[in-house]
Amino acid sequence: MITRRASWIAVSVLTVAMVASPMPTVVAQESQIRAVVDAWPTLLDDGDVDRLMDLFVADLVFAHPRYPCIVGKDSMRAFAEQVFQQQYSAGSTIRVEKIQVSGDWAHVAARFETTWTPRNGGSPFKESARYLWVLRHDAIGAWRVKSFAFYPISG
Repeated sequence: MITRRASWIAVSVLTVAMVASPMPTVVAQESQIRAVVDAWPTLLDDGDVDRLMDLFVADLVFAHPRYPCIVGKDSMRAFAEQVFQQQYSAGSTIRVEKIQVSGDWAHVAARFETTWTPRNGGSPFKESARYLWVLRHDAIGAWRVKSFAFYPISG
C-alpha cells in the first residue's frame, strides 16, 4: 500500500512539474520587455492607438507633469486619440537604460525623443523625456504597462 501510494504521488508530482510552464529566465523576460518598449516609438510615429492600447493593462496609471493623471485604459485611449488629432510624431527613438525584473513585475527606465508636428500647420517641436514604466506579466504570459511616468528633460 505505501509503495503504491508513494509511486502515485511521485507520478502526480512529475506530471504537474511537466505540465506547469516555468517562469522564463530573467534574460528571456528582459527580451520580452524590450519588445514592448521597442514597439513604442513605431506605434507613436504610426499614430496606431489600437496597438498602443494593447501595451497597457486595463487599470493603467499614466503620470505626465503637463496633464492630470490618467487612470484606466479607456481614459488613455481618449487622451492618445486627442493627442494624435492635434499633432503627429516622427523620428521617435527610445533607449532603455535599465530593466529590473522581480517575479511578475518589472521596472524600465528609458530615454525617449521625438519631433511633434502640429496638424494645424504650426512649427514642429522636439521632445525629450525620461520614462519610468512599471510592467506586469499577465496570465497569458504578456508583459503590459501598468504605470507610466513621463519626465520631460532638455537636450
